[in-house]
Amino acid sequence: GRRNVPRIEIPLAHPRSRNLSRDGVRTVAGMPAGASPRTLGLVPTFLPRMYRSARDTDPSVRSTALNVLDEDNSPTAVRLLRDALNDPDPRVQATAIEVLERMGAEKVSQPIRAKFESRNNRVRANAIKALWKVEMQNASQELEKMLKDDSSPHRLSALWVVERIKARPIMERLTAMSRSDPDLRVRSRARRVLEG
Repeated sequence: GRRNVPRIEIPLAHPRSRNLSRDGVRTVAGMPAGASPRTLGLVPTFLPRMYRSARDTDPSVRSTALNVLDEDNSPTAVRLLRDALNDPDPRVQATAIEVLERMGAEKVSQPIRAKFESRNNRVRANAIKALWKVEMQNASQELEKMLKDDSSPHRLSALWVVERIKARPIMERLTAMSRSDPDLRVRSRARRVLEG
């Protein structure tokens, strides 16, 4: 059967929830828990639900719940995010790294650094990006390795990191990639990064 999707009720009495419905309550159904509270600025109101949803059996619900925890920044939120770094789903791990970066990655640099070895390109790229300002030398070495990885998805994700961090010292390497990488997608992406 169809999985029950969490329902979030938002009372009209809240100042940001005016005009949402005639009966005084807006019920959001069919959306992952957490999507509506952030949009409406209601995350603090829904933190207990976010904590529960961060342990849901559905990885997309876990990921969405984690994505709002930077608005909390409490020890509970940091612990949930640290735990999520070892989630079986790489998408959840990648989200946890993004949120920890927004909160200040230096708080948990060691468990994020461990993700430099991830087999998942998004997790690995997010870890490098998250630690770029905190541990530039380590992150730079890892980015160089990722740009030379045998896997095209890893090289593409490394180019995504370069785009985000505007790493000028890497540009010579990108010039070579744009001319000689065996994968046309990687060459094209490297050219786009160089152009812009």
